[in-house]
Amino acid sequence: MSAAYGTNLMSSVMEGKTISRKVNFRCKHEILRDILGYVKEQPRIKTHIMHHCNLSYTMLSFYLQLCIGMGLLVWDLSNSGALRITESGHRLFQVLMMLKGGM
Repeated sequence: MSAAYGTNLMSSVMEGKTISRKVNFRCKHEILRDILGYVKEQPRIKTHIMHHCNLSYTMLSFYLQLCIGMGLLVWDLSNSGALRITESGHRLFQVLMMLKGGM
């Protein structure tokens, strides 16, 4: 972002002009798909999942509890406490990809 953009943005705000920006929110299915897709490649630690999937710690904790409770992810204690995907996690990921239309 250039300095000129910041100046124009500030002057627009000061003049009372509204600035519209499209914000894309992900639904729960998209977040689950992102998490499962990332962990599908190899076991991952929580911090890497959080950063790659662009989640806050609170949201990450919620979705990991959900995934572990549903049997989609399990702790891989042989891999320094990383999470790995289960067979049912693979199946759900495939369904979510079909719903997206990206398979």
